[in-house]
Amino acid sequence: MDEPLNFTDDVDVRLRAVAELAAAPSNPISRALDAMRLLLRMDMAYVSDTRNHQCRVLAVSGDAESFGARVGLHVELAGTYCGELRAGRIDGLVTDARRDPRVKHLGGTEQGGVGAYIGQPIRLWDGNDFGTLACVSHGPCPRLDTRDVQFVGLIARLVGASSSNNSSPSSTRVPA
Repeated sequence: MDEPLNFTDDVDVRLRAVAELAAAPSNPISRALDAMRLLLRMDMAYVSDTRNHQCRVLAVSGDAESFGARVGLHVELAGTYCGELRAGRIDGLVTDARRDPRVKHLGGTEQGGVGAYIGQPIRLWDGNDFGTLACVSHGPCPRLDTRDVQFVGLIARLVGASSSNNSSPSSTRVPA
């Protein structure tokens, strides 16, 4: 899709847009990121590789630039949402980052403008940790709940299962 996705409260419209994405002949991870971002009504979805104490962005969907993100970006894992998730200091759901004492001090909140975060770890088919699958929004998202975390977890398991032990989810940029 070359046009921005229309985030509307009409569930039927969002589900039709997801069906169109699923039928598009593109990378399945790109389609998953688009669908996840659309259904959760978030500004950006991404896959990161968090091995070797780094957070490396591999794939994005949405307005990455507004968060200071891009495919190929490398940062130290410590002090990132991905790092906090991997360390168990957040459970994968932050509905109001600027008010949440667990993350309001993180660079992603202060400099990146993250208002809400939802993410889950990606484990490869052999059980090894690989990275994270997440969505972020500039504003708070009080509507997000544990069912949404379960949904992101399901997509993360599918991404991990589709990757072999020596490969990773492909790097890609999905239009906003």
